[in-house]
Amino acid sequence: MKVKALNGIFVMLILLAIIIPNNVAKASNVETWQFFLGDYPGISITFNATQEVAPNENITIYLIVNCTAKGVTIQLLNLSIYGFEYGREKVYLLNPLTIIKNTRMVFNETIFNSTIVHVPENVWDRTYGELYIEYTIKDESFKRTPVFSATIVKNIYLEQLEDRLKELNSTYAYLNQTFLESFNMSLSPENLAKLNQTYWMLQQNYTSLQGNLNELDNTRRVATVLGITTAFFIATTLYLYFKKPKQSYW
Repeated sequence: MKVKALNGIFVMLILLAIIIPNNVAKASNVETWQFFLGDYPGISITFNATQEVAPNENITIYLIVNCTAKGVTIQLLNLSIYGFEYGREKVYLLNPLTIIKNTRMVFNETIFNSTIVHVPENVWDRTYGELYIEYTIKDESFKRTPVFSATIVKNIYLEQLEDRLKELNSTYAYLNQTFLESFNMSLSPENLAKLNQTYWMLQQNYTSLQGNLNELDNTRRVATVLGITTAFFIATTLYLYFKKPKQSYW
């Protein structure tokens, strides 16, 4: 009876270990995803974490270690998380962190650990988890070093570029429609080249006409000066003619 009671208690502890992380995640509004489940001789390890985050946000990690045999002693269990700076260069978000050290576990015992990892601004795309485990079952030694994919960090810069591209495509469609209505042709490179050529021809004609207008204006100014000079000359001549003394004849 005592053995059955102990087994019942252990089963309840396992269920609590599974339920507690879910409740914690719901309470903190953090959705977690199971990225890794390792079943090894004597132990099983579950890695749950936030499914997706943005740069400058945090990753919530739940690591659950369950003992599935008698005489298990964990000498060392380290956890590290790495990502990629600018999506290319490997960088550690969590340096090797010791979760368990020199711990003897009893059959069906569960160890639960929660860790928060901050994501820098210049890190995006897939992150990865690394575990380093050394343990023994009685006199037999084991070592495991699993590496697995983990939380996705959104590339917000790429998303911004995609949004900008959508805006440009929308603007292009509007201009193309306007161009079609105005010139009865599509906004193609060939048509733009033709319009550009026509524009330069008109520009040259305008420059030529502007030069002719300047010449005409100069001619008008010269004609005006000549007209004024001629009028002044005629007026002076008439004045002198009428003011000339009359000769007397005796």
